[in-house]
Amino acid sequence: MENFANPEFIKTLSMGEKFSYSLTVTLLGMGITFLILVLLMFSIKLLSKVALKASEKTKEKGVVLEQDDLELVAAISAAITEYSGKDVVVCSYKEVDSFK
Repeated sequence: MENFANPEFIKTLSMGEKFSYSLTVTLLGMGITFLILVLLMFSIKLLSKVALKASEKTKEKGVVLEQDDLELVAAISAAITEYSGKDVVVCSYKEVDSFK
């Protein structure tokens, strides 16, 4: 491998040898890339299964927001809006019965 860093060595190779080495490097690079992509695919599938199980556990518990929680959500939303620097004006509000 050290020979490939030397430009004089590359000049001594025949066209067939250059093609052979080029093909080897290309296949090696593509093979490594393919293996990494397969590993990523399996890790994403595994993480999605773990997240799905966690989501199912949360649904089983039946999370219900109380009035204090809704006020907290409103306060956090207002803080995020203020931090983002956007001008937001609340013209009116209406209480929704579905949260009770």
